[in-house]
Amino acid sequence: MGVVVGLSRDAVEKLVAQVHSTAHPVYASNQNAEDQTALSGELTAIDEVVALAKQNGASWPAA
Repeated sequence: MGVVVGLSRDAVEKLVAQVHSTAHPVYASNQNAEDQTALSGELTAIDEVVALAKQNGASWPAA
């Protein structure tokens, strides 16, 4: 799983659509808050969405 913070769910779903494939599925699986969307799916696909999200202004939750 992964999480994107700082982008709307619509924005995250557009990034997911760019990456998702049969071989590398990835999904916007849950909206935890208005600007926090969880991802699930194949790990390399999640990593690709996270990288795109960072390029598009997403922030990262504090550990």
